[in-house]
Amino acid sequence: MQPTTTRQSHAGGPLGHLLREWRSVRGLSQLDLAMRAGFSTRHVSFVETGRTQPSRQALLVLAETLDVQPEFLRARAAAIASRHS
Repeated sequence: MQPTTTRQSHAGGPLGHLLREWRSVRGLSQLDLAMRAGFSTRHVSFVETGRTQPSRQALLVLAETLDVQPEFLRARAAAIASRHS
């Protein structure tokens, strides 16, 4: 099942919004994702809310943990950003 992108505010930016959606679709809490990916819950929260941008390596790990292609995440985030700018 793929998350749907709605026309709502993307407070964490498009990438954070997509990560949060994919995490929710997978039925994972921030703690679950953090533990599986090897990050702190705080870091996952900061990425989802846009307080920090993940490094390329962190994005790869998060995408792999969520079973999503990193290129797909980046492309979707870019498409959302262009629609909302």
